[in-house]
Amino acid sequence: MFTPARWASFQLCIDDIDSQLSDLAQDKDVAYCAHYGGGWHVSVTKGFRCVDLRKFYVPKAETIWKPTKTGIALRLDEWPTLKDVINSLHHDIPDIVVTPCFYKHSIPEIIAACPECNP
Repeated sequence: MFTPARWASFQLCIDDIDSQLSDLAQDKDVAYCAHYGGGWHVSVTKGFRCVDLRKFYVPKAETIWKPTKTGIALRLDEWPTLKDVINSLHHDIPDIVVTPCFYKHSIPEIIAACPECNP
């Protein structure tokens, strides 16, 4: 599910996810969705009360991304556990340094051809 580039992109979403979960706890309307690579998205919405990591696709002759059954929905109490594991991983293996692929793209043509950015 996580290639190195996807992992790096997903980590950039963590603070945003925390912010959305804080809003959700205050019963605010939340409709957050972020692409982190290769058709994979993380979402937090008021109606589902979970952190959803799911593969999306665009049906033929349409332009709107749709979720597939492939993925996982973390209950709100499971999210801090995942963050703790991420922190432990980076503490135990500090040499892991990965960057999102979009940091390496310099021109629009490369971005358009990238299967991670534009699956």
